Amino acid sequence: MQGQGGILRISLDEQVVVWRNRDTLYRPLEYMMKHLVVVLTEPVAGREAEFNEYYEHVHLEEVLATTGWTSAQRFTLGAQQGMACPLPYLAIYEAEAESAQAVLDGLNATRARRVQSDALNRKTAGAWVFSEIGPRHTPAESESE
Repeated sequence: MQGQGGILRISLDEQVVVWRNRDTLYRPLEYMMKHLVVVLTEPVAGREAEFNEYYEHVHLEEVLATTGWTSAQRFTLGAQQGMACPLPYLAIYEAEAESAQAVLDGLNATRARRVQSDALNRKTAGAWVFSEIGPRHTPAESESE
């Protein structure tokens, strides 16, 4: 719904939870933002099968169970263009928290409750948290339907 002065207000259940004025996204303090946790990994040399078994059948489920994050999915590099991707395996998690730092804090605080495999190369792995800055876009429905 469009408000006065060009402020876009998005309502959920008749309550305004997100609004935008130019390049700034505003929310009430208690609003939990959506975050994507992007993790790049690779196995220790010669242990790829063990790494994949651990990551897919142990690690993802344990991360979801201990952090409260909402989803997890793995990918492997299939093609690239531009800057080379440094590692071949990608895991994407969806999380809701007050801030990106709160997402990492939750991950680190629960680490001892998860199995840690030495088949995962910890020297090269990295994690990044991306925070939502706008609404999700989907293809518009065809007007001819």
